Amino acid sequence: MRPEEQTVDAVGVTLSDVLEDIGVDNARLLMAPGPKNEQVRETAIVDPEDGAAVAPGALVFLVGARGRASLPAVRALLAGRPVAIAIKGSETELAAVREVMEGTGTGLIAVAAGARWDQLEGIAIDRLRESLPSGDASTLMQRDLFGIAQTTATLTRGHVVIEDTANRVLAYSPASNDVDELRRLSILARRGPERYQKLLKESGVYKHLQGGEVPIHIPANPEEGLRERVAIAIFAGRRILGYIWLQEGTEQLAANTDRIMVGSARHAAIELVRHRNEQSQSMRRDRVSSLLSGTAQIHSQAQSAGLDPSRPAALVLVSSGSLHQSAPGLQLQRGELANLVSIHAAAYRPGAVVGALGLETAIILPDLDPVKSPAAISRLVNVIVRDAGAHLDLQVKAAIGARCGAPGQAAYITGAREERPDGASHGPHPQGCILQRSGNHGAGQ
Repeated sequence: MRPEEQTVDAVGVTLSDVLEDIGVDNARLLMAPGPKNEQVRETAIVDPEDGAAVAPGALVFLVGARGRASLPAVRALLAGRPVAIAIKGSETELAAVREVMEGTGTGLIAVAAGARWDQLEGIAIDRLRESLPSGDASTLMQRDLFGIAQTTATLTRGHVVIEDTANRVLAYSPASNDVDELRRLSILARRGPERYQKLLKESGVYKHLQGGEVPIHIPANPEEGLRERVAIAIFAGRRILGYIWLQEGTEQLAANTDRIMVGSARHAAIELVRHRNEQSQSMRRDRVSSLLSGTAQIHSQAQSAGLDPSRPAALVLVSSGSLHQSAPGLQLQRGELANLVSIHAAAYRPGAVVGALGLETAIILPDLDPVKSPAAISRLVNVIVRDAGAHLDLQVKAAIGARCGAPGQAAYITGAREERPDGASHGPHPQGCILQRSGNHGAGQ
């Protein structure tokens, strides 16, 4: 396999930081890197058969070779002076490798036999992204798009690449051993290979993608080494901002893959447009609060968010958390949950607004149908609760507020009902909410 690199800010993080997140059950440091070679700046998954070189600052995950059998690949990799090389095997099995690496300044990591390479790389990439400076607009977009790619891959059980209209790779989900040549080459070169782009154009894929917000299924092509794919264009109005490519892995794609892809494309469009407009992180954080503020500017705020202030809307709050979690752990959970919620909400309503409201993730659902919307919102919430448990291992609580006349009439928040995975509901719930008309305490669903 060719290396799949995630280049990060030049400062990077220490190898100890990464290993702390990976955990001793998955990997153990057998030999520390040299004192001037401790900063990890990127990850690389490398297959011995590729003979690919790596750059200084890389944390290398060597797949396809265990113990002593990895020696030829290790000798080749040492020329690039990576920070460390992670290999599956026990301390005894890696004794010969350790002897060869002694004095090179490159560290050696013994990886447990049952550990998955894609999960280890994903943990490392998450830690690297956390080290990026928070104020840079391109950094914020990179974090958001990588989060969307990872969440989409998790929900669909596939592998995701997000590209711009010039087929430059903007983000991707962590790799595993079952990616095909097109995905490997795309990430390695940071753009889709011309040969494959020509093949896709000649087959009419791009023409179909440009026709509208509909996922396109592309059958596997064994002769070209391509697995089955699902693709969708990222639209902002009539303008295409890029594409999302989903490759089937070892598991069959999820039954609701098309819906997830639609939601992912809409969510990605929001992040790409926001980056182009150079909006700040604080504006993103405050967009829900501003719509619930009850101020005189509420109508203009709703219109700037793409909502019709004269149409009915509803608020949903989703919360998770554990007293046993560390602060960074809670922040990571909330970020993953926000991505999952955003994708599902965008699939339900293109104009859905998702943001933080205190410690909870809030969804404002606009343009509601008085008859059909209550049941549809309940289904949406149940899917969010189900997927948060199945894919993120989170126990979440979701509260559906009563439908208000319009976003501008959401003047205050009170108690509400809780949606559980079994579809039951309780009320009132202290962490829930009901949007009510100003001065009217009896607004109904």
